[in-house]
Amino acid sequence: MLSVPASSAMRDISAWRAPHAQRDLAAWAARANALGIDVTQPEFERALWDFAGSYLETRAIVIRPFALYAHYSGALQGWSMFASPQTEPVWLTIDVTDGEAYRTVYRERSAEHAWMRRELDHNRVRKLEGRLGRGAYDDHYRGLVEWLAVRAARDFPDAVRLRARVERRRTPEPFDDAETDYLDARWERELVVDLGALR
Repeated sequence: MLSVPASSAMRDISAWRAPHAQRDLAAWAARANALGIDVTQPEFERALWDFAGSYLETRAIVIRPFALYAHYSGALQGWSMFASPQTEPVWLTIDVTDGEAYRTVYRERSAEHAWMRRELDHNRVRKLEGRLGRGAYDDHYRGLVEWLAVRAARDFPDAVRLRARVERRRTPEPFDDAETDYLDARWERELVVDLGALR
């Protein structure tokens, strides 16, 4: 019973107003219209909002007997699963230079460029990258890059600068060509750190 989905975002108006959530709502309203259900996006959104409220009230009643078990066993899950996923996630790339040209040492999901892959592929770092994809969090990004620069200063003694770049790519549709996601890629953030000062 405790695995029945619930999220405070179901009744958080700011979450509903987020651009990715609005895109999802528009897509679902369009699908309803394609099936012959005449509904505007605001009408669809209002009906879904009302349903979410009723659903959460009913769920609270149903799970009440199990709440003590969840509390004392630590079985609660505090995050939403697959709630309006990003369809344009970000990818992190780390380059270093000896003063001539930059060379890539880490590229997300790359077997060839795998410096610090164990740390950078960790789910907590990937969570941070997801937040970067939603905008803001500049201080978190800067902190991550500064931490990477300290490691790079040690691991690449000839390098003088580290460059961290965040690239946004569209998630391919099921029938897209395998390279389609790269076609729409665009760089969004870039931060360069002098490594000399860190040695």
